[in-house]
Amino acid sequence: MTITEAFDALLEEKGFTLIKEENEHGNVVYSGSFESPEGNKIPFGVVFQRNESPTDYQIIYRGVAYLKDYGKKAAVLELLNDLNQGEALYYKVSLHGDGEVQIHAHGRTTDDMNPLYTIMVAGSNVAQLVNERVQRFITE
Repeated sequence: MTITEAFDALLEEKGFTLIKEENEHGNVVYSGSFESPEGNKIPFGVVFQRNESPTDYQIIYRGVAYLKDYGKKAAVLELLNDLNQGEALYYKVSLHGDGEVQIHAHGRTTDDMNPLYTIMVAGSNVAQLVNERVQRFITE
C-alpha cells in the first residue's frame, strides 16, 4: 500500500475530506481548512515528500494569526518562542515577513497513518490556542 492509499483510507474511515493534488515538485499535497470558534477559516495542508514508505511529511496551518502592528514584533516573537517551548506540542510556530503566523509539524511516517492523523487533528487545537494567545497579546 502506498502512502497516499493509506492516508486516503484513513481519511475515508474518519469521514474527513481533503483536496488531494500533486505539486510542481512531485509531492502529494492534501489541503483543507477548519473554522475557528470566531468563524475564521484557517487553511492547512499535509505534504508527503514521496509516495513510498517511509516518507517525510509536513503539516502546515496558514493564517493562524496576523501581526499588523510591527511595533509589537519583538514582543510577539518572544510570545511565539514561549509557545514553541511548550504549548505548541508537535508544532513550530513562526512569524513571516508579511505578519502571518503559521504553525508547522515535520516528521517521518510509514503506511500507519494514525500518528500523523493525530498530529494533524491536534493542529487545529494548537492553531486555535496560538490564535487566541496572539490576538489577546496584540490587542492589549
